[in-house]
Amino acid sequence: MTIVTIILALLIGVSLLLMEVVVIPGFGICGIGGGILTLFAYYITFSRYGLLWGVVAVVASIVLFAILWYILINSRFSKVMHLNTTISSRVSDENNNMQIATGTPARALTRMNLVGRISIDGKEYEGRAISFVDEGAELEVIGIEDNVVVVKPTQSDSIDK
Repeated sequence: MTIVTIILALLIGVSLLLMEVVVIPGFGICGIGGGILTLFAYYITFSRYGLLWGVVAVVASIVLFAILWYILINSRFSKVMHLNTTISSRVSDENNNMQIATGTPARALTRMNLVGRISIDGKEYEGRAISFVDEGAELEVIGIEDNVVVVKPTQSDSIDK
């Protein structure tokens, strides 16, 4: 009866641990239950049958885990669980080659709480202001950083007076 208990505890424990690793992300009920059952089997084996058979149980459970891992990873279930699509979308290169000179006039299309939409020569860009700016305010380009046009309000349109 004890050998059957040890074998069942190892089989169920290793299976639960494998399920926790492969199927259910995180460390939850399956991982805790599998760990407890596996440690229980080790305890019974070491206490009743000695060091040699305890080491055999540990090695057997590691080999069992590896075999079950191989079977599960190469199964049809694994093919269903894996994402097989590729992402082919790209970030728009529309603004990557911005040729906007410093000092170019711009207009705020939205209220800029430091970031907003601006218009330069009829084209719309993302802008970052050095202060808060109201919608429709006149701006001046002071640079470009990471595809964002950095602007400052002209003296008459600054909110932070």
